Amino acid sequence: MLMVFQDVNPVSICRPVFGVYMGEDRFCHFPASNHNRGGLTSFADGHVESHRWLDVRTYKPKSPDFHRHSDASPNNVDLRWLQERTTSRL
Repeated sequence: MLMVFQDVNPVSICRPVFGVYMGEDRFCHFPASNHNRGGLTSFADGHVESHRWLDVRTYKPKSPDFHRHSDASPNNVDLRWLQERTTSRL
């Protein structure tokens, strides 16, 4: 269950990587939400999943500067979901 590729929200694209902070309640990059409030994730074993985000802060992100890579999102279940599937620490 380790992700390889993650659909990225267009406002959050800046590098050829999808970063996830481990053990922190903040976003580095925001996942895409253009598929019925969800996006696609591919995994190391070759399967792909569509995942629907539950927290409005994930599927309608607001940030003063998306490229600051430090948007707080305490107790965000979607952030936990991403952290549980992240391939390596950032």
